[in-house]
Amino acid sequence: MIRVLASLLFLLPSGVLQAPAPRTAFDRLVKRAEEARTSDRLPDAVRLYREAVSLRPSWSQGWWWLGSICYEQDRFPEAQEAFKRFIATSKADVTPAYAFLALCEYETRDYERAAEHFGIWVRKGLPGNVQLIEVASFRWALLLTRGGNFVQALFLLEEKAKRYGVSPSLVEAMGLASLRMKDLPEEYPSDRREMVWLAGQASAYG
Repeated sequence: MIRVLASLLFLLPSGVLQAPAPRTAFDRLVKRAEEARTSDRLPDAVRLYREAVSLRPSWSQGWWWLGSICYEQDRFPEAQEAFKRFIATSKADVTPAYAFLALCEYETRDYERAAEHFGIWVRKGLPGNVQLIEVASFRWALLLTRGGNFVQALFLLEEKAKRYGVSPSLVEAMGLASLRMKDLPEEYPSDRREMVWLAGQASAYG
């Protein structure tokens, strides 16, 4: 009987009798990070994803989740760095990440780089979900105005008004572009606010 059993074991595929490979420290961190993220324990998720990418800097998915969570928490410098690393390490289509990167750069007032990365995103066809397209296209229009591209900015803002309706922020942005003012909404002089609003209302409802 023992000989029969031994002969049967000999015929089994070589991998069957091997014990499962033990989880590495990286694997354990990934599992814990995913559990924290899906359980909405975001501070824990950020910490665990950060530990995981420090162990394996080429793990692009970890950079993506780290950037996404930090962005949702308004931790824009951290999100900016994570999206940069995602773009550098990912072999998949990274075009939507350029929009997120540009949004972070806008918030940190790195406007030149934000315009550059929004431009990449726009030339690739503005990929992303509705929320991303709505927010990123608006910031892109603001930077176009700041750069003196008033006609293109107004076109984008008018399309946005048709698609999503008119809002106070949209009226203000249209006013700045209509008056050819190279300013962002948070930058132009307060004594010109009424003029900007009147011009914006004329563009939005005219």
